[in-house]
Amino acid sequence: MMTAMRKAAITPVKEKYRGVMATCRESANSYLTTRMADWFEGFEEALMEASDASTDNRSQLSFIEAIRPIAAGRREIGDALLRKVDEGFEAFLAGNPIHYPFRERQAGGDLSLMDSGEEEEYLAVRKIADRYQGQWPEAFYGIEQRLAMVRGGRKIETPDIPGGPMHITFAFQQAVKPLGLEARVYPVLYRLFAATVLHNAIELYNEYNTLLIAQGIFPNLKYVAKKEPESEKKKARHAANNETRGMTPSRPARQGDPAESQVVDTISEILNKQRKGDPRFRSHPDVNPFAPPRQMVDSETVVGALQNVQPATVAADYLPPADDNGIGKIANIDVGQQHLDKSRRQLGEEKQRFFKEVDQNSVQLNDLDVIEMVGMLFERILDEDDLPNVVKALLSYLHTPYLKVGIMDPGFLVDPQHMARKLLNLMVHAGRYWVDESDLRRGIYYPLKRAVDRILGEFHKDLGLFEEVLSELWGKVEQLEKRAAAMEKRSRDAAGGQERLTMARGRAREVLNDLLGARPLHPDIRAFFDNVWMERLSFMLLRNPDAESSQQWKDSLTIIQTLMMGFDGREHPDMPERMRSIYPNIRNYIDKALKSLGDFQRPSAERLFACYDAFLAGDPAALQSTGAVAYRPAASEEPTTRAAPEIELSQEEQATLQKLETLNFGTWFVMEDSKGKVRPMKLSWFNPTSRHFMFVDQSGVQAILIDSKRLAKRLCNEEAKIVKQDADTPFVGRALRRIRETLQNLTGNSQPNPAYQP
Repeated sequence: MMTAMRKAAITPVKEKYRGVMATCRESANSYLTTRMADWFEGFEEALMEASDASTDNRSQLSFIEAIRPIAAGRREIGDALLRKVDEGFEAFLAGNPIHYPFRERQAGGDLSLMDSGEEEEYLAVRKIADRYQGQWPEAFYGIEQRLAMVRGGRKIETPDIPGGPMHITFAFQQAVKPLGLEARVYPVLYRLFAATVLHNAIELYNEYNTLLIAQGIFPNLKYVAKKEPESEKKKARHAANNETRGMTPSRPARQGDPAESQVVDTISEILNKQRKGDPRFRSHPDVNPFAPPRQMVDSETVVGALQNVQPATVAADYLPPADDNGIGKIANIDVGQQHLDKSRRQLGEEKQRFFKEVDQNSVQLNDLDVIEMVGMLFERILDEDDLPNVVKALLSYLHTPYLKVGIMDPGFLVDPQHMARKLLNLMVHAGRYWVDESDLRRGIYYPLKRAVDRILGEFHKDLGLFEEVLSELWGKVEQLEKRAAAMEKRSRDAAGGQERLTMARGRAREVLNDLLGARPLHPDIRAFFDNVWMERLSFMLLRNPDAESSQQWKDSLTIIQTLMMGFDGREHPDMPERMRSIYPNIRNYIDKALKSLGDFQRPSAERLFACYDAFLAGDPAALQSTGAVAYRPAASEEPTTRAAPEIELSQEEQATLQKLETLNFGTWFVMEDSKGKVRPMKLSWFNPTSRHFMFVDQSGVQAILIDSKRLAKRLCNEEAKIVKQDADTPFVGRALRRIRETLQNLTGNSQPNPAYQP
């Protein structure tokens, strides 16, 4: 089939049009050469931004590691791109289709021969090309019509426009593919190509039309837009109307998620089986078929009885006295197990009081299911890992209000978008990450308490209250998250800057130590190298990681070597004369260097000059100090963070270390911070050179900077732990799945869990 297509398509360009096509080719090559210069100027920044946005260490490194091969292959990439474009023009001139990777498989309708990665990449590149071609329909309408004339009247398919968006985008793909980069890197390169090359390509296509018109090819061609059939317009309007009909901004449709419904149905089946063997329900007509009939209470009666049981306010005797705004006057409190036991008893007591008002054998099975499931949900809150005890105790007060919610609207248990459910999910999430028991005045605790108090005081039957409380609380959480994100970025920048400075100073010290060795230098000369010249070398390394190959670096080392030449030959009678000839140049170089370091370093330099001036005046002892020891950096200049000394790791610790370096940024830990306080903290940054991890607290402030091996040891010694990965999935759905699993295990009714999306 493909062979037949190619034969039918062979219609070479007429001889008289070959000249204009050669000019079009030159225009395309010129445009691409200019725009690719912009691409090469911006690729490093694009990869660094992608690295900064990475959620794990491996991804971060892959973007950084891609920079060098791209920079080294600049010429090869540019040549390959222009070569592929030239090949497309040659194919067009010969009357053949332009060759694309996978084109034969696509023509045969079989993209299945690609692996998933190839297909995904092909579709991504094709989407970029199609998007830009679709932006300029008038220009391409003219190009297609005029190129068809150039080829003898045969219609030109979009992919066969030489230098068109699809042609140059796939040419670029083939040009960078041989670099062998990780798959995640290429989409960044393609997006940058779109932004720097395709974005302004209308300039090239307008030039195409101008050149073709100059040859007399359809000079008066008028653009005719494709009209949408009337029936399609009606379908589109009908679809749009259906999307908005019946929707209100305040409350979504109560349609349960199938997977959630299956979880709840399974729990309900197990509960019903348990009731059949429970003597408390022997009089329930839907449990015991031999029980005499009775009048069952309706849901409204159940809600009324629950209202009588509902607490009016949070009676938290463990909270400190509050000020006029309801904020505790004491920062920290200690909520222990005894308080949680009290909360657990309170849940049971509320349930007992309800069944004193309403006979449990008169409550419909569906309502009994809701009462049991909501009760188990709040038991799960009290057992929730990494949720502060003070939050567990606070949220337990919502037990009865949520019983009412479940009775009034059973969709709460099966609809992830239910407002009351979203509120409970948010409260658990915010309580975990935004409450610090050592200082309740920070974070979200008191806004949480106000939300609970409002529900206890105002919720009777209006479920709309939950939407109001959700909106208000979410606004508070968003404010905290924005402030924390800004602070976290500052912490990352500060940590990165400190690490780079430490590494630069460490390298500068190594160089100085190698050059100065054990010479017994005069204290003023040592101070000059400790302070002034060490800072100069460090500053050069900070500005340019490749500084050591620069002429400026070599000149700076020559200054040290020349000064030490004078020191080593100070007893030689000819040395003062030799130094006099070069000493002015040395002073001049140091004077210029001081301008970049600041005049506050000049006193140290002047003391150095005084030593050498005395030496040149005939005092050899001016350069040395009796009893001086080998050069060492001053104690005050020791780095605040060094690469950790070699630490031996066990096999288990080695395995933990490997897992650590694949963790996503944003993973939460619980461990001691730099002040010895155990608290939750988030992985925010990793330095692949020093192997240091940085963690921030809930507010985004740096909590600890720790070597990767030490962190591995902490984890293995149970001095640190990773917060469970499922803690960030919505609480209610996660808790219901665990309730089902627990009941299945207790009854021996275990079944494979269906796929579930929280």
